[in-house]
Amino acid sequence: MKSKLISGLSLIFMLPVFLFAQEKSAGGILYGPNWACMVTAPEGWVMDQERLASYGIYGLFYASDKTFGGNTPIIYINTQKLNDDSDTELEKFISVDTNSYKNSGHKVKEYQLKNIEEKKIFAYKISKENNYEICAYTRYKNCCFLVVLTAHDEESITKNISNLEFIINHMAYMELVNNKPN
Repeated sequence: MKSKLISGLSLIFMLPVFLFAQEKSAGGILYGPNWACMVTAPEGWVMDQERLASYGIYGLFYASDKTFGGNTPIIYINTQKLNDDSDTELEKFISVDTNSYKNSGHKVKEYQLKNIEEKKIFAYKISKENNYEICAYTRYKNCCFLVVLTAHDEESITKNISNLEFIINHMAYMELVNNKPN
């Protein structure tokens, strides 16, 4: 029998914000081997689970009154499986990832997100020419969640930090259980 959710299902059915049949919604579920994560968009934003799916990004967020592309600030969630479920593995991944930015000429410096609740976050401000990003790394089990705010100007980054923090704070991890016969 396939894996099924053992926690959070009743919550999913009670919250009308999760509109799974639509391309854009106020939230959704990201999932991988033995984990799932419910996530909610900030007020006035949408979660688009299809536009960048071909690139492996199922959690894309942008303001509902904007069109995707051009100068629209976006937030996206990417995941990376780690070798084990330790902070040491997460820190190794962060080092490799931030060094790849540095090697391509980006400025990288640590950044402090001030309004994060109950999650250990490593954040970096990354910039090059007209591309600015705040990259926030967090771990659940052996999965790194990379939550990125990106825009073409620093003012847009500053205006949207609270939206980045909202998304991180509204990532609710759920356990999956494999129900294979013993």
